[in-house]
Amino acid sequence: MTRTLAAMFILLCTVQIGSADVSGRYVFEDVKYRYFVNVPPQGASGAPLIVALHGHGDTAMLFRETVQLDAGADLRGAVVLYPQALQDAVGQRSWNVEEGAGATSDLGFLLAAIHKLQRTYDLDSARIFLVGFSNGGSMAYRLACAEPERFAAIAVVAGAMTASDWLTCSAQNGVPALHIHGRDDDVVLLKGVPLEKVPGAFEVVARAASWNGAVRREASRSYSNGHVTRYFDEDDSLVGELVELSELGHDWPIGFGDRYYASDEIWTFFERVAPWRKPER
Repeated sequence: MTRTLAAMFILLCTVQIGSADVSGRYVFEDVKYRYFVNVPPQGASGAPLIVALHGHGDTAMLFRETVQLDAGADLRGAVVLYPQALQDAVGQRSWNVEEGAGATSDLGFLLAAIHKLQRTYDLDSARIFLVGFSNGGSMAYRLACAEPERFAAIAVVAGAMTASDWLTCSAQNGVPALHIHGRDDDVVLLKGVPLEKVPGAFEVVARAASWNGAVRREASRSYSNGHVTRYFDEDDSLVGELVELSELGHDWPIGFGDRYYASDEIWTFFERVAPWRKPER
């Protein structure tokens, strides 16, 4: 294990501070993971960190191209980490959200990588955020349940909390959550799977919001294709948000006109629940 930790340190220390685009391999428990990092032009010291988790069958680079978070990160002075999952038994990349005996710990890898990246770049430890799509969204919920003190907020698109996390998360695991879901999603259902004890998006966001002190709920149609439910605490601070989108299946919402654009709204949510000082231009 000592050699493994040393290998991780060497790999991450080869990153050039201020570089716009970094890729590499990360060794955890003798398993090689691949990752990509976007560093803002202003440099990374004191910057927030966004961890962006792709879905089943995707890759880190394709997900990066889909979600288009880098431009917003550069503008806001944030670092974005795009880790890549290992291939499963049928050759598809997938995050292991239900770890069994002998399974490689994706949870352990992600927590270790975040910690090492935070130390290497001198990132803002109070501003670490999770973004996940589909299977990556389930992994984001798992991370937030496992070590909530690490994360300022979470944004999940077309994902679901697993039945085991739903049962084991408690009030100590409250992380402000934005959940975005298509009403026509037939891969991961908006309403969950009650027979398998998989909760629906409304249940997850409502519970997380209550753990964060929500006392008021506000619903609106802020977009031509969406219904937004926001939760506020007694100080009128936003602590949770659910977005239900009509005419959307199992996809990342890419807005046009007055339709909902997920990436922009994720930035807005993160800045509202855990604001940081933007870099001077």
